[in-house]
Amino acid sequence: MITRSAKGRIEVVKHEADVVADAEEADAHTSSGGADVDVAQVVEEAVVKPPKKKQRPLASEPTRRSVKDETDKKQKKPRGKNVGKLSKLLDMPVDIFCEITAHLEPLDVLRLARSTRDFNSMLMSRSSRPIWRAARAAYPDLPPCPPDLSEPAYARLLFEKDCHACLAPRTFKVDWVLRSRLCHRCRPNLIIRGNVLLKAYPDLTEELLHCIPCRNNLWAGSRRRRMESFYGGSVEALLARYRAAVPQGLPEDEAETRREEFIQRQKESVLLISEHAEKVNEWIENGRLSKMQQGDMAVNRRQAELHKRLMELGYEEADFPMSSEPDWYQIMNQPRDLTPQIWAKARPKLEACIQRAKEERAKIERNARKADRRAELSVHVNRVVTARNERDPRLYMQISNVWKLHTVDAILSEDDFKVPITEARWSEVKDQVEKEMDEFSEDVVSRLIKKINERKDELRGIEDNDKNVAQSSTPSSVDRDYLESHSTFFDCEGSSLQYPQMLTYTHGWGAAWNPEVFKFDELRTLYAETLLASMRGLSGWRPSAKAPQQDFPDSSIMTSSFQCLRCDQPSFPMDWPALVVHYTREDYGARQDARSAAGARYANDITHSTRHNIRAKSRPLARIILTREEAHIQREKAAASKGTHKEHKCGICDWGGEKTREEVTTHVQHEHSKDFPDDGDIVRLVKHNPDKHMAFYF
Repeated sequence: MITRSAKGRIEVVKHEADVVADAEEADAHTSSGGADVDVAQVVEEAVVKPPKKKQRPLASEPTRRSVKDETDKKQKKPRGKNVGKLSKLLDMPVDIFCEITAHLEPLDVLRLARSTRDFNSMLMSRSSRPIWRAARAAYPDLPPCPPDLSEPAYARLLFEKDCHACLAPRTFKVDWVLRSRLCHRCRPNLIIRGNVLLKAYPDLTEELLHCIPCRNNLWAGSRRRRMESFYGGSVEALLARYRAAVPQGLPEDEAETRREEFIQRQKESVLLISEHAEKVNEWIENGRLSKMQQGDMAVNRRQAELHKRLMELGYEEADFPMSSEPDWYQIMNQPRDLTPQIWAKARPKLEACIQRAKEERAKIERNARKADRRAELSVHVNRVVTARNERDPRLYMQISNVWKLHTVDAILSEDDFKVPITEARWSEVKDQVEKEMDEFSEDVVSRLIKKINERKDELRGIEDNDKNVAQSSTPSSVDRDYLESHSTFFDCEGSSLQYPQMLTYTHGWGAAWNPEVFKFDELRTLYAETLLASMRGLSGWRPSAKAPQQDFPDSSIMTSSFQCLRCDQPSFPMDWPALVVHYTREDYGARQDARSAAGARYANDITHSTRHNIRAKSRPLARIILTREEAHIQREKAAASKGTHKEHKCGICDWGGEKTREEVTTHVQHEHSKDFPDDGDIVRLVKHNPDKHMAFYF
């Protein structure tokens, strides 16, 4: 949508095109002058014809102006101190007017011509050409006005940033060959390929297409010409000139001669347009580089002056911050000369930047000293912590917690990290550090026990709400033995952990171990107690389900692998925490899902029974899978209890097969003269399936 102001500008632009049309036809084969313009010559050539007097209408006949005057009287008159000050400009002598306009730039003259109709008719005439030349003198290296453009059109193409079609502002892309400045919306509609133009205009031929400027005039051959982009309005203008130069009805020889002459003139004009476009592009690029150089020089002068004044205040160059500091960069890198007003505003900001830079450098130096002291102290701390962790897993302590001890922090930060850590200094505080480490471990245990006591009542609440859940054996008063039990579980971010394995849990790189992030997991503790009770009271180790039972020590639980026997298919081996999580999810989680699906109204009536019901004793819950080494030890013990184990043979001569180890050893000593047989001399025959592990059912 075009606004009222935009419509007015479009009408002014159309009026300019009508006024300069005659000038373009008359100056088709001439070129503009140089940059040096004499003001006297401008005054002599700028002859402005007085406007013709209009015949006054009779008093009885109403005129448009009288009606307009009556309407203007009703409207509010404009107010302001500058209203009407330029009304006397037309009354001044022509030479004075030309003297004034000689100091204007082309864009100023163009805007002045659009201010009133009188200025428009005066500055858009051929006689005002010296005024435009004088205006272009402000740009000495600017190429002269080309023959195909008038002075106002050339100034508009160069200096105005509006779209030539819709007057959209901020249109910076210009096609100097096509003589157009179009926005991104008008460009697809007005810039058309040659093959499309050949189909749209039947009178347009391949030969005439070479007479129209395109983007790549100099290297667009006959085959590529139809694929180049052209300005749509130039096609109609070319065809109109062609019809005027070669009218219909001429003899064939004369028409051919005129056609060749016309095509030759147009090709020369296209070549001149391309050469002029290259000159304008070169001028724009040189101007951009020159402006950058001038800006860099102004910035260097400003920086030198600011550095000089700061050093006069007592600062040194070493005190200055980095050039990339935002506030410092904003003040230092402006292409403006330093004035007293600018210095008064910039001085406090620069001093603040210098002060921040000093503080930042001091902080960096302090961190460097801290890193050095920490590296020196790490040698001693790591030695003590490693020995402590290997001695007792219940005393495990992470390095990140050691740095927070009071004694370690004091020796580390003494005199702002300036005192080196030596062996003598460490020996003075070693006993105190170990004492604080013991206090930290005791504090961790007490805080974990406190967490259990705070939430142990919820165990009975779960039992009351769900009768299918295992019964708790939690004592009324929790002690350290209950904390170290295999049935006590804690939760941290979804991970099931036990004491003391939870002491090795890391909360992130470099983060200190914090017991507050753990919470007592009462539900998994219930299931762990039931599984543990089942292991202790109902079953023992046996190679098969029919073998006699034996006791299985609790100490082997954390180092064994388990397999669930309630699943439809044999599960993968899992450790003890994974087994507890598995039963909790498959039993309690399945009932909770069923209750959620039934809705809040019938949730209490659901008695969902799963295959993993931990109270059901119809079949074993799980089994402990022994490794091959552990199974071999158990078999050796069983064989030793029986007295014989006939499954050995000689590895040298294959003698035996169903002999005991002692019999094969005697054979090797007598038959092969080896008093001490090697490992390969006695071979044991494995009669069981090597892929089948020994199992502990419970």
